[in-house]
Amino acid sequence: LVPFCFIFGVLFWSLVEYSVHRFFFHVQTSNYWWNTLHFLFHGCHHKFPMDDMRLVMPPAGAVPIVMMVYGTEYLMFGYELAAVALAGSLSGYVVYDMIHYHCHFSEFTNKYEWLRRIRSSHMHHHYVDATRGFGISTPTWDLVLGT
Repeated sequence: LVPFCFIFGVLFWSLVEYSVHRFFFHVQTSNYWWNTLHFLFHGCHHKFPMDDMRLVMPPAGAVPIVMMVYGTEYLMFGYELAAVALAGSLSGYVVYDMIHYHCHFSEFTNKYEWLRRIRSSHMHHHYVDATRGFGISTPTWDLVLGT
């Protein structure tokens, strides 16, 4: 059961990554405060995609996401196995962050075809069509959900 919970956490992170990016970071807002919050959390990354100071989620934004992830895993698996699932989710987050960094600032993504495709999709999201390509570390949910 332990390996299953870890793998679940990794896969669950990919869904969280997609969902937060699509439904929170790309929400259309009309309220001044929501617009400001949205810009601080993600809009500035789209306005300045090659600014390495605006690439990673600030801790103030990451903590509520981690709490929701852990809360969901706790409800599903209980205390001990939720810790294993959270380790998987946090591992998925680190992989996501590394891939995202390399998409923007490294030639490493050119070494492997699958990373080239991920980088191409992410750059398309930034420079061509921000309504598609919400998955950074994997295109799985974009394929499943048609984005």
